[in-house]
Amino acid sequence: MASFSLLSQATWRAGHLSCLTSLKCSIAAKKKQQGAALEEWHTVFFSDQAAASFRGTAHLFPLRTQRAAPTVRFSRCCPLLASTTSLHSQTTEELEEQKTTCSQLVSESVPSVLTITIPEESFGSCFEADYGSEAATWPEDLGTTRDYHKMEEFVTSAHALVRRWLMPDIVARLERFIHDPSQPPVLVIRGLPVDTDLPATGWDGSSKLGKYVSETWLVGISRIIGQPFLHDAVRSDRPGMSLLVRDLYTPATTPEKVEQAGSEGSCKFLDFHVDYFQVRPDSFPSVLAFIGLRGDDAAKTGQIMVCDFHKLYTVIDPSHIKILREEKITWEHAGSVFSKYVIEGPEDSPIFNLFEESLFGSDSFDKFVSGSLEAITAYKQVKEIAKQVGSEVGGVWLAGGDVCLINQRKAAFSHTAYTANNDANDQWIQHTYINEGTFWLPRGLVPYPIRSLPMVLQ
Repeated sequence: MASFSLLSQATWRAGHLSCLTSLKCSIAAKKKQQGAALEEWHTVFFSDQAAASFRGTAHLFPLRTQRAAPTVRFSRCCPLLASTTSLHSQTTEELEEQKTTCSQLVSESVPSVLTITIPEESFGSCFEADYGSEAATWPEDLGTTRDYHKMEEFVTSAHALVRRWLMPDIVARLERFIHDPSQPPVLVIRGLPVDTDLPATGWDGSSKLGKYVSETWLVGISRIIGQPFLHDAVRSDRPGMSLLVRDLYTPATTPEKVEQAGSEGSCKFLDFHVDYFQVRPDSFPSVLAFIGLRGDDAAKTGQIMVCDFHKLYTVIDPSHIKILREEKITWEHAGSVFSKYVIEGPEDSPIFNLFEESLFGSDSFDKFVSGSLEAITAYKQVKEIAKQVGSEVGGVWLAGGDVCLINQRKAAFSHTAYTANNDANDQWIQHTYINEGTFWLPRGLVPYPIRSLPMVLQ
């Protein structure tokens, strides 16, 4: 691994900021040439080959590597009003129409999946030294504690470290990920260094005790976006990092679970769904965060699939949209009964509430889902079309050091079949939830600094 010193990192950042300044000056000059006409711009990073496709890619390299600079393409939204004086002559209807048109153009120009690849040489001995010195300050019982105050020390530390390690433009993109409509539904960051001396893949994640590089990345990135947490229903009883991070796609605990749709080495397709759409808004996981520790390099199975809501909405039968906006579907799950409209939100940024009915067996749909015949028919059709849209978008396979972030207000997710070989080198992924930090009292469900939430239906 090539050394990437703090000095060279500073040089990279200075050069990067210089490039951004030049771009801003160019845009300012362009606007000045256009007189009083105002335009709104947003930045999208993707390759020429992906310009018209669902997927975008940006390869970020330190300037000293002499490699090609990132491809930056500016996509213009709708022109705003020709002058400030004309603002007062616009009717409310005209203004709303212009805003809707602009939002639609943003949605159409943003890729479903944006991938940022960081080259290996961007991290060197300084990274390991930085991590080591910070980790030495963490509580000694971090791996076994159930004290959320001690875990909060780790969250704060991970947040500071990741902000220091990542390039400024990536940090800025993470900060806007939930809120900015010009951000993609899915962001993938590849090439982060994780633990180099991993134990054998196994369901008992405590075998990684005392080695928290992957957790630092996952929690630190999550903290930049919002606040990481887990629901009690998915969190294990283990202490320590299991209070914040969940191990996924590892060998099944029992043979029968291999045949079930789920996260434990399932050899069945997990259908498109939105995690916990039925809970109160203050505990809804706005973003799903995954990090790969070890990939199954030979087969590359167990891929995360994503379905872009905007693209899904544009191909659904309008009559089905009408039904699913007007009639609720009812689900029965784990002793709970909840009803939701399958489609919510405005036309230009629709939100879908999709459940994973196959979790309870192939014949579970009719047992656990109810509604009018028209609504059920429309919902089933949406689930089938979601698979087609997801297939067009393509899968995201996570190798060690790859992060996948899914905005659940913009996309549903699934994962393809994965059968563990139980050879100690099976796929190993970690996962946490993120929201805006609304789960703490007095507005939320739990006191600070607890990050494990009960499932309370909306």
